[in-house]
Amino acid sequence: MSANFDYIRKKRTASAIINTAVIAICCFAIFYGVFTLLSKFGAIVIDQFIVLSVCAGAGIIAAGVTAFLVFKTRHEIAKELDEAHSLNERIETMITYEDDDGYIARLQREDAEAVLRRIGDNRSFFRQFGASIISAILATSILLGAMLIPAPSSDDGSVEPPVYVEPFQLAVWQENKLNELIEKVNISKIDESFKSTTVTELTRLLGVLKSTDTKDKMLSEVISSIVLIDAAAEVTAGYKLIAVALFSAEPITDSETGDEVDPLTYIEIKNLAKYIIKLNAIDFGQDIKKIREYFKEDSIITDSDEGGSRSTEQKVITVKDKILSFKAELERVLDDEDIPEGDAMKKHLIDFANEIGKLSEITNENERQSLLDIEFDKLSDNISTVLVAQYENKSVRDTVINT
Repeated sequence: MSANFDYIRKKRTASAIINTAVIAICCFAIFYGVFTLLSKFGAIVIDQFIVLSVCAGAGIIAAGVTAFLVFKTRHEIAKELDEAHSLNERIETMITYEDDDGYIARLQREDAEAVLRRIGDNRSFFRQFGASIISAILATSILLGAMLIPAPSSDDGSVEPPVYVEPFQLAVWQENKLNELIEKVNISKIDESFKSTTVTELTRLLGVLKSTDTKDKMLSEVISSIVLIDAAAEVTAGYKLIAVALFSAEPITDSETGDEVDPLTYIEIKNLAKYIIKLNAIDFGQDIKKIREYFKEDSIITDSDEGGSRSTEQKVITVKDKILSFKAELERVLDDEDIPEGDAMKKHLIDFANEIGKLSEITNENERQSLLDIEFDKLSDNISTVLVAQYENKSVRDTVINT
């Protein structure tokens, strides 16, 4: 292998690498400067990530094209040297027969080596790096212009940078999804006022989205609809307010002494709150039977002295006392202005309180227990029906918001 030719080849390969890198960087800078200038003058409004992606792509393409043009094989370099110095293919012949050990081949290589020592790689600096120099000057000029040229100002003298507005167009699948959602709400067994509000709002949203052309406006409309539907769902969720009110029950005390008169009833009221908040109609039917057990017989409670070390007095709470206490506490906690008067669950609970109140006057305990069974079964059916509707409301609300 010719040492002189190998030196020339390495030198040209190095200059090719430098040219490729410089031109790729300059191409990136040129595109970025052009985008910046166009953005300043409002000719285009485009996301910065897209700008950088386009510039990077341009740089990669420029690198590929430059590499294809400037990287040469050994035979191509030899041919260029022969043509540049009119060597009648001496160098190319040397490369072709460099592995031939024949006498004539050795003489030819010695002659070519002598020529290579004499001529070297005498290309001028500009010929080697002219394209890179021109690219660098052009890129620098455009970047300086992009940085130094001021953006046009408004009437008050302030500079108004362009704002990227992401476009939006309602897709067919999105329109179909909204129509399916509206139909699902229409056939659901939810509160009629909630259904009407939800369908009306979703229909309005669909109409607005068809004419919306920006993503910001689309998001604003969707969020507005979600807030309205969520608020409508909360209005119909009376069971939450009732459960909170019931759970606020406190032991019934004597107005004069402050002693607890019936420390057991308020516990059953709290249990009722727990059963309601579960929002499970099937479980409620079983849970309410636990409260029914409380009314089946008298209860005996024991008062202790202040230290709690020994029993001092036993107190009997009759079934009649329990009924009256339960009725009074139900009416007290449900007399809450936050709970709408027309709420179905509130109405059923007040009706239940009134009906069991009437049973306190019955002296025949068997008859009273039989009528209590009827009232508790009626309460179980009524509240379970409300819980099913409330669960449906919650499910539809979750579906709408998540969709």
